[in-house]
Amino acid sequence: MHVIDEVKKIERDAVNLEVDYQNKLHKLEQNTQDKIAEMKRNIEKELATFQSDEMAKKKELLAVLKKESSENEAQEIAKLQARFAARKDDLVNAVIQEVMRKYGNS
Repeated sequence: MHVIDEVKKIERDAVNLEVDYQNKLHKLEQNTQDKIAEMKRNIEKELATFQSDEMAKKKELLAVLKKESSENEAQEIAKLQARFAARKDDLVNAVIQEVMRKYGNS
């Protein structure tokens, strides 16, 4: 009878070990899934922060480029106006000379 009791005890220990193993495996799987979910949330948060920062940098750069473009445009307009003003009298005199030549002093 003693051997049968020993075998039954070994069987109970084996069942308990199997249950303990399954519980630990389930906890490990759950912890792994929780860790993966946490990492995904962190990645999504960091990605959103990165995208926000990059969008802010892009807007800032765009504002700088627009300002530079406006300044360059204003400079070009000023140059053209100065050239026109400098040549305005020459153009008026050329038109007067052409009219006088064409219609003369007749």
